[in-house]
Amino acid sequence: MDSIKRFLGLDREGKGVSPTTSLLYSMVLSLIISIALRWLFPAMNPLFRFVIFFAVVFLVFNWIGKNHRRGK
Repeated sequence: MDSIKRFLGLDREGKGVSPTTSLLYSMVLSLIISIALRWLFPAMNPLFRFVIFFAVVFLVFNWIGKNHRRGK
């Protein structure tokens, strides 16, 4: 649980995670977002779902980046 907080930038000490852990969490988070969008919009055109996926991923990872910059 501590490494998830560090990945999300919510650790008060400003520590990060290793590149391998960061890659793993990024892939899992992207998969969860993709599955959630398929579940929320089952009949939507795949192209629109693709665009919405990248918009949501951009917003989530931008938020994580802001948390990391604020913690340093």
